[in-house]
Amino acid sequence: MEALEMLSFQYELTKSSRNVLLEFCSKIKNEELNHVFENFGRGSIRNILVHISDTYYYWLNEFAQNLKPDFQPAESYSGIDEIRNYFDDTDKMVLQFLGKFRNDFTKQITGIALGKEIHATPLKLFTHVITHEYHHKGQILSMGRHLDYTPPDTDALR
Repeated sequence: MEALEMLSFQYELTKSSRNVLLEFCSKIKNEELNHVFENFGRGSIRNILVHISDTYYYWLNEFAQNLKPDFQPAESYSGIDEIRNYFDDTDKMVLQFLGKFRNDFTKQITGIALGKEIHATPLKLFTHVITHEYHHKGQILSMGRHLDYTPPDTDALR
């Protein structure tokens, strides 16, 4: 299996897990999606979901390819359907990123991010955004539990 095929398959597993999460979130009332949890970064389920997509765009588009995304504030997303649409756009962008670097996922990319010089390969950036998504998925499931919803199994091995 070539690298592009393998990474595309890995992303399909990530999307499958995300779809279970988004289905769970679609059962949460809109005002609860926006409920601010003081002890969670980004504050609300909606904000975290938007942040996940923003992070894909930042690292895979802006950092890796010098393409400036048009980030919208989380507050501009009125519900889960708009967030799903944002993820649909994100999915297309990820596939474009994988296609662009298909011949060299080990190419060194250097840029300024987080106030310092960062050196990363496309593979490292791709790994970062996926693990970042899974980290926040766990936070969202925990927030749902705090709102008295029973979270589903969203692991890749479910």
